[in-house]
Parts: sequence; structure tokens; C-alpha cells
Amino acid sequence: MLYRLRTRLAKRLFDLRIEKILRTAPIVSSADGPVIMSMVSSQDVRMYLLAIKSFRTRLGTGGVVVIDDGSLTMTDRRLLRDHIEGLEFRDHQDIDLGGIRRDIMWERLCFNLAYCQSRPVIQLDSDTVTTGPVAEVATAVASGTAFILGTSEGQRITSAGDASRHARTTDSQHVQSVAERALGSMPNADRLRYVRGSAGLFGLPRASVHRDEAVALFEKMAKLCGPKFREWGSEQFAANYLVANCPDAVVLPWPAYTSVEPGVDIGRSVFLHFIGTYRFRGGEYVRQGQRALSSIPASWKPSQHIP
Repeated sequence: MLYRLRTRLAKRLFDLRIEKILRTAPIVSSADGPVIMSMVSSQDVRMYLLAIKSFRTRLGTGGVVVIDDGSLTMTDRRLLRDHIEGLEFRDHQDIDLGGIRRDIMWERLCFNLAYCQSRPVIQLDSDTVTTGPVAEVATAVASGTAFILGTSEGQRITSAGDASRHARTTDSQHVQSVAERALGSMPNADRLRYVRGSAGLFGLPRASVHRDEAVALFEKMAKLCGPKFREWGSEQFAANYLVANCPDAVVLPWPAYTSVEPGVDIGRSVFLHFIGTYRFRGGEYVRQGQRALSSIPASWKPSQHIP
């Protein structure tokens, strides 16, 4: 109870301190380059605007798609359209999951896999901030290379067999660890690949992975892991696996691209993922958000829909 209250207050203070995002110039969703996709909830609209504007300003190209998690209001949608010209919305309930359980976040992954049949796709989480040049992302997109955000535990792609053996050194019952241990039971595990990355930022080239591969992975892992694989977090494992098995896939250099957690030196980071556990601790999210705001062009007039 107290934790939730503190989180709500911290979130409200964060929104106030980055209010300047509502007075920055609109970005334009373009038909060239990749599609930048995010699932967005009503409570995270300002966070998302900071994420997409700071990232898209640095990347310089690409279309923008928002998956509505079901909570966006008409006011939210008008505000987002004010700030992203040509923005495309998708409702999460309309995404075909091919039989995968709907309430465990697989909507965004399946949408990415469907969309990338015709155009490169980048998944960008709302709790991210881009503070510097993202040359590695631009290079990967231009060369048709899959990429993913690394973590303190995953900075290179390994064999699925090695990932399984490493996961067996812990007794964690989190779905990701359980699934990683099960990788060793996959046929040809030492020929398959895996990385303990983060779905906070990843990219898929055009026609690189089909949704049917995600469905097949879900069904295989559900058999190996049982009901555990139907928990929230299995989609992160699937993204790690599917990206890693794309030809020549890369992990973005860490900690230039990183999730913020204790012990990570972000002094030279250009992309930061503020995961929920540490999001509002120490005020770093606000500081980096304000730093990013200084690089986003100001609007010549205030937004018409400042809530």
C-alpha cells in the first residue's frame, strides 16, 4: 500500500518536471525508415512522449505506431496526435495472437512480427530516454540487422545450450529463468542462439521473423515449462530468443545502451531504460529526461491539449 502510494506520488512529480515535453515541436511519422512501435497506457502518455520524441529526434526517420493497451482516452489520443503527425493507432484486442494467451503482453511482439513482413520494426518502451546519438541503431536499420538492448547479465549472443547451462546455476523461479533452463531441452540447443537482453528496445529487419515462429515457440516452451510459461515475462524471453536467432543479430553496446539499475555506470550512456523496480529512485529518470528535453526542438506554440 505504502509502496504504491509512493510510486503514484513519484510518477506525478515526474510528469510535472518533464511538462516541457508538451511544449516541444511535433515529430512527423514518415513512410521511410523503420516503424517505431510502442504499447502505451493512459498513465504513461507524458513518459511515452519523452521516449518517442527523444529517440525519433536522434534517429531522424521512421513511422510511429502506438498500440493502445485499452486505457487511452480520447483526450490522450488527441494529445498524442498533436505531438506526432501521422501517428497510427492499433487496439491491443485487435492483434491476432494465433492462440497465444492475450493477457501476458504478447500483443506487441506479435504485432512487430506481423508488421516486419513489409517494413523494419523497432520496439521502444515508454520508460526510455535517449540522450545522445544512436548511430548503432541507425547502422543496424540501414544494414538490415536485428538488434536488441543488452543488460548487465546479457551483453553478447550465446548458444541456447550455454544459456541453459548458465540458468541452471541459479534457482530463480521467474518465468524467464525457468524458460532459459528449458532451452537445453530444445532440439539442436547448441546450434540455436539466445541473449538475456531487454525488450525495452529491439529491432527486426523486414521479413526477418514470422509470427508463426513466435506461436511455435510459445507452444514448445509451454510444454517444457508448463503453466509457468503463461505468466507475464514470457514475452521478454521470446523476444530475446527470436532476435538472437536472426542472421548476424547484434546486442547494442552496453552500457551506452542500458537499463538503469544499481552498479551500472550511465556516465556515457546514450539510451536509458528505466525499468519499474528502479524507475523513480534517486531522481535519475527526471535528470536524464530533462537532459533529453534540451535536445528536442521547442514548439512555436503550446500544445492545444495539455491535460
